[in-house]
Amino acid sequence: MTSSNVPSMHSPTLSEEETEASDKEEEEEEEESSPTASTRTGHPPVTPAKRSLTILPCFIFVECVVLGGVGALMYFLQFTNFFPPVKQGFYCNDRDYSKPYVQTETIPPLIMYGVAVGLPTIVIILGETFLMIFQKASTNPDPPERTIRSGKCHVTSWMRRVFRFIGVHLFGACSTVVLANVLQMMSGRLTPYFLTVCLPDYSQVQCQDNPFVTTDICTGTNQTIQQARKSFPNMPTALGGYATVYLAWYLQVTLRVSGTRLLKPLLVLGAAGAALANAMIQVADYRCHLTDAAVGLALGAAVATYLVFAIVNCFKPFRSRDELLQFLDTDSDVTSTISPSTLTPSKPLALPRPSVRQPHNDSNHDVSNSNVNDWRKGVANDRRPLRSEENYITRTTSVYNPAYTP
Repeated sequence: MTSSNVPSMHSPTLSEEETEASDKEEEEEEEESSPTASTRTGHPPVTPAKRSLTILPCFIFVECVVLGGVGALMYFLQFTNFFPPVKQGFYCNDRDYSKPYVQTETIPPLIMYGVAVGLPTIVIILGETFLMIFQKASTNPDPPERTIRSGKCHVTSWMRRVFRFIGVHLFGACSTVVLANVLQMMSGRLTPYFLTVCLPDYSQVQCQDNPFVTTDICTGTNQTIQQARKSFPNMPTALGGYATVYLAWYLQVTLRVSGTRLLKPLLVLGAAGAALANAMIQVADYRCHLTDAAVGLALGAAVATYLVFAIVNCFKPFRSRDELLQFLDTDSDVTSTISPSTLTPSKPLALPRPSVRQPHNDSNHDVSNSNVNDWRKGVANDRRPLRSEENYITRTTSVYNPAYTP
């Protein structure tokens, strides 16, 4: 047997080469994601990726299913007559419900839906993109959210924030429309133009004897009449109020502009003014009453406030305590001033307050008559007197401080 037919003991096989290559790739990724490597290169510290096998299944089978279900319910309530509203009565020839019917609205529904849903989405995407760019260029950035590994997918901090904020925004918009439609169907309040589209046949009733009509005597188009029975609260106003409050809170928390103090309030107050203008336009077009517009604004603002404070944590980065401590460990200047005890401060020990205070009369302490008189006056006036702790102790001092006994 020749030496060429004998395999060399030092030549690695194909599987060994693949194993070594994968090990080198993992080592390179760990070195790049380590805080020391980022410090050597001069870039902000990067926290290592966190492995999670549940984030993608929860997003696909829970978040998307819930959002799709709420969206389908919104479609059936808003764009179909599958759920008819309650039929309320009216007085004969009531002037409050005899306003003209404006077929061409000042703000078309398609534009209103597009602005209420699309504008916050665009602002969030642009805001998070610029925030990521400025954070990478900053020498003292805020602690970022960690990148999550789920199988072969890498969910970066930008993706986590964008999907979280936009997803909550879409859920809130659909929920606002659903709540407004449910209240409209339950209340059945008539719009100011109801009698104009109803075209009631007063020959079927006797308005002189009983001017309040409870029977259905309308002869107009059924679909238009159904929409005319949905006035309280006004849905476009509620959706505009929700989008405005959600967008205003996002700009207030995330927008950081140095050198000017008027840009942020200009944008926030401008968004609030747009919501108020939308409400006034709905009233001017006789689509609802003034109280319906006010309740719609309050409903949308309440939904947005709940989602901002309870769900997205005021648009602040989501970080656990361990992630924050790991980020602080990369900067000695910060860790010298911030310790783990300052992150979770413990409550001080609440000692029972003694009911009676007595002067300590010891040979090592000279208690003057003036101090005793001050102590007695303080007890009589039911307030704590001004005195020196060296001359007075309480009955519980020896219990909590055994080193100092009378």
